[in-house]
Amino acid sequence: MSAPSTARSDHWQWGFLAALVVATLAGVSFMRQREPELERQPIKDFILSERGGTMVSKSRLAGRVWGASFFFIRCTESCPRLVEAMARLHADLAGSDVRLVSYSADPAHDSVDKLKVFAASQQADADRWWFLTGAKDQVRALAEKSFLVSLIEDVSLPIGQHVTHSNRLFVVDREGQILGDGVEVVKRDTPDGPFRIDERALRRVLLRALDEERGWPIQLAELPLLNASLNGTAASLLLVGWVFIRAGWRRAHGTTMALAVATSAVFLASYLYYHHVVGDTKFEGPQAWRTFYLILLASHVILAIVTVPLVLLTVWKAVRRQWDGHRRLARWTLPIWFYVSVTGIFVYLLLYRIFDV
Repeated sequence: MSAPSTARSDHWQWGFLAALVVATLAGVSFMRQREPELERQPIKDFILSERGGTMVSKSRLAGRVWGASFFFIRCTESCPRLVEAMARLHADLAGSDVRLVSYSADPAHDSVDKLKVFAASQQADADRWWFLTGAKDQVRALAEKSFLVSLIEDVSLPIGQHVTHSNRLFVVDREGQILGDGVEVVKRDTPDGPFRIDERALRRVLLRALDEERGWPIQLAELPLLNASLNGTAASLLLVGWVFIRAGWRRAHGTTMALAVATSAVFLASYLYYHHVVGDTKFEGPQAWRTFYLILLASHVILAIVTVPLVLLTVWKAVRRQWDGHRRLARWTLPIWFYVSVTGIFVYLLLYRIFDV
């Protein structure tokens, strides 16, 4: 009678784990934040002058992903923030092959010599960030017919406000097609308020450019959800593993804990890669929540650092069959590991769901 009973027990255990995997995949699919497929608008050919006097055409950028925006040197409205956003992209994209192009919306004033001085003030790498100017009609036609935005000059307005242009940043693919209609990265909170950089919008441009350059099936924007899902899976496996050992199912416990270690290892690799490429994400919630978030994040990070050696040592004790030492360590490792996994989910929710404005 014991053999059938054991078989039924094994079936129940594996069925439980299978149900856990299915539930996790269903949750990930439900919460997936993949960017919708963007329409691609071909850019018409152009020939404009770069700050050094070199003539640049659309073909010069063929085969490369690049970002574009419109600005002008004397602008006193949104341009300073828009140029700052481009400068930050310039720094963040330093390790990639993505190029940046800033078109002058005031070409009558912005000569190649003036653009050269302005580019130097931004510490713009001449190989990675170009500043282009040309005939006024040509620049306006490029803006209106390719980027589908307007350049409106009103000489009755003060210098610095006399040209109205788009505050969007555009990502262009290797075939010279604009992805979507651009992202508005500079905004005002009130009609008369100061312009500011929308951090989430700027991050979206960065991720869009990097994803387009790399062409990977998993988008960078999806990695935070993947990481949270891995945290949730690890937490569930830890809980199930604890239930299994309490029930005396040692083999199932060992299998489950091995899966928890593998899941956490994949999470760590994905987490480190995402933050290496994208950097940190700024919390955008209200001040009261910010205090709670920082406390939660600090405890999560500190205990995550502690968890790694604890897990490795606990696993080592099990491999060596030093069960007394394994049990003593596991009493500390399990709750700390579980806390780190669960708080990782809450960090994700606060950053990317609840306050992702």
